[in-house]
Amino acid sequence: MTKFETTTKVSAEKAKTRAPQSRSFRNLFNPPVPINTEQNIPGGQINLLRTPKIPEGLEVEIPAFTTVGPPGTIDTVTVYINERPVHSVELPVPYVITFPIPVTLQDPVLESHGEKVVYFDVVNSINPNDGVSQNLTVTVDRLDPNLGAFPTAIILPQDLPDATVTPEYLEAHDDELVLQIPDYLDPQAGDYWAILFGDEQSQPNKGGLVSERPINVVLTKEELLLAGPGTKQVTYILEDRAGNPTKLAYRQQVFVILEPTPIDLLAPRVDAAPIDIVEAREGVLIEVVEYTNAASGDEVRVYWNDIYVDRVFLPPTPNWPLPFTAPWAVISSGVEGTAHMAQVRYEVIRSKAYPSPVLDVEVDLELIGPPNPGEPDPVNPTLDVPLLTSSTGELNLLRPEDAGQPADVSFALYDPAQTGEVIRLYYGPENLLVATYTVQSTDNPGDPIELQISWDDIVKVGNGTDIPLFYKIFANATTTNFQSSGSQLVDVRAIPLVEVNAPELNLLGNQAGISCTDFPWRGVNARVVDAQNLQVGDIVTLHWLGLEGFTNSQPVEETRSSFPREVLNQNEVDTGVNLTIPWIPCMEPLRSGFVELYWIQQRGGQAIGRSPVKSYYYFGLQGTALCPGRP
Repeated sequence: MTKFETTTKVSAEKAKTRAPQSRSFRNLFNPPVPINTEQNIPGGQINLLRTPKIPEGLEVEIPAFTTVGPPGTIDTVTVYINERPVHSVELPVPYVITFPIPVTLQDPVLESHGEKVVYFDVVNSINPNDGVSQNLTVTVDRLDPNLGAFPTAIILPQDLPDATVTPEYLEAHDDELVLQIPDYLDPQAGDYWAILFGDEQSQPNKGGLVSERPINVVLTKEELLLAGPGTKQVTYILEDRAGNPTKLAYRQQVFVILEPTPIDLLAPRVDAAPIDIVEAREGVLIEVVEYTNAASGDEVRVYWNDIYVDRVFLPPTPNWPLPFTAPWAVISSGVEGTAHMAQVRYEVIRSKAYPSPVLDVEVDLELIGPPNPGEPDPVNPTLDVPLLTSSTGELNLLRPEDAGQPADVSFALYDPAQTGEVIRLYYGPENLLVATYTVQSTDNPGDPIELQISWDDIVKVGNGTDIPLFYKIFANATTTNFQSSGSQLVDVRAIPLVEVNAPELNLLGNQAGISCTDFPWRGVNARVVDAQNLQVGDIVTLHWLGLEGFTNSQPVEETRSSFPREVLNQNEVDTGVNLTIPWIPCMEPLRSGFVELYWIQQRGGQAIGRSPVKSYYYFGLQGTALCPGRP
């Protein structure tokens, strides 16, 4: 027995005589009645068998019909789908069965998409006149509303800025957000839509029958509040009346903000603009001014030429403007050695990013001379260090015998050097400009450059040890970008100055030196007392140097400082001039050793007096550790 015969209970030979046949009968029996199809709706597919029910089969009822043959014979009832016999039952005449007869039809033809014609016939064992029913049309829909393709992403309102829902937007749109599901490929009456606002578990998830296309989906303010703030991935799904769902539509990102958003963002401020290389090396201050609706927790990120600089999170009470510093590494990244326009901006991040306007900042990083391996340090170690020669032939030393005479300075011209470049020579701790040279067309790299320091300039700086001498090179007489040579340290003992009183430190503890009990990190008070020599209007310049170690002490150059101070009134002449020596840089680098200080008296721009060097111990350790309480 074949699978067909087993399934239909109709012999294959008998089936061949039954279908397909022309069915031009009169007096047709009533058609089979569908049991498990959907109720018909206007404009909808007729007698729709839902896809989930297909494995169970099509359930129909065979209505009552008259017998075909005489008593004692057998009527055979066969049910067909698209002319294919799928079920058969034998009824002895007269019938003892109760009508209607329930039948479940299962056949592969129900797996295919399309309309199916279902009918039955009745064949008697001796009467050649068959009876046939009218047709029943059943619809099988195996295609989803978009024919298997991913539905197009949901459409946002055209006036929704940056896909961001804000309180201001809702207020202007009747507290509603209207989304649109686009038209799709295979619409049918009874189709259903459902929107997923964020993910399958998020709220609001809402849906309904498709009544018009495209489909407008209205989300109320209350529903958005239920969804909460943040980034939402909005998608939707369509399902037809047959139970065929589409794939999830392509996702559309929406930002939801339920509190007033940051607005009125102004461009950042860079007050130092235009920026030269000197300022760039030190780092450039960027300020963000207050914006409207600032809130605690806002993240403010600053960018220089799209390179991240820094960020802050707003405290409950911010101090405006917010300061940021762009370091040399950021400012020069990709543009080192060029003059260009930098773009500075910031963004406020709260659920999403709110960008500020861009500020264009003029930046000049052009350099002259040889490449500097120590950049951003302006001191280029490849530049020749200047050499001072006294009138008596001493190197880097001026003795009393050199009094009244200029000093010669020489160094080799750098490579490359261009005509018109300017070399400026500086002398002393205050970087006194003492000579200038313009590179000539006849100059060649390596040629000696010879300059002089006048006696007047030597007097202005005064006697001293380790007086710095160096030069800077510039592209021309007006530019501010420079490179600097290393410093030559010069000893000067040539100026006949009046010896004034040594300076003093006002110490709280041991008068021999600065100790932890003096709290030097709060600053140390120095006094210059010399009523015999001082006058109102004199300039007192206190020079300070720290030395590390009690034996074989070494100068700590970063502590070297000078503090000029005008004598303001007669009381200061009589009682002394007070100066505060700061912790940084004067003492912070030291552990234990000495500090040396002296002062120079100037009147009318000329040095007229110099004190002896006064030395104090510096006790920066207590036991084996640094002073307790120091920063």
